[in-house]
Amino acid sequence: MSRDGAGEQDLGDVLHALSTWIDASPANRRRNAEALLWSRIAKVGEEAGEAVAALIGATGANPRKGTVGDLADVERELLDVATAALLAVDHLCTRAGQPGIAMDRLDQHIRTVAERAGRTEDAGAGERCCPCGVPPVGAAPFQGARQERPTDR
Repeated sequence: MSRDGAGEQDLGDVLHALSTWIDASPANRRRNAEALLWSRIAKVGEEAGEAVAALIGATGANPRKGTVGDLADVERELLDVATAALLAVDHLCTRAGQPGIAMDRLDQHIRTVAERAGRTEDAGAGERCCPCGVPPVGAAPFQGARQERPTDR
């Protein structure tokens, strides 16, 4: 899935290469199949916790720490969650004898969710940008959040 179709490795192949690299690491080679699966799923939870922590920091929800980071940090953490989840899916597919199809599964899943939501008629229409209101990397911090960081007490 290269953007221009030339010169780049397919994204599914890149994902599968990462997944294979993780499984082949010295620590993971000693683990049994169930332990490997548990570690993949646990990694998704760990990354989700980091996304929550980034949101707390970006919104200044912890008065002791104030505003730490911005919504670009939240976005990066959410992408880490998505990557960890896709790596776990690739691991499951590989165990089932279907390596390298995690991106195809994601495509199918998104289309199924869109169909259930009645949004298939909108597919491909309009510009491809994020309408969620997250400012681009380097933009101002979350509005309404405190800007100063109080001294730890």
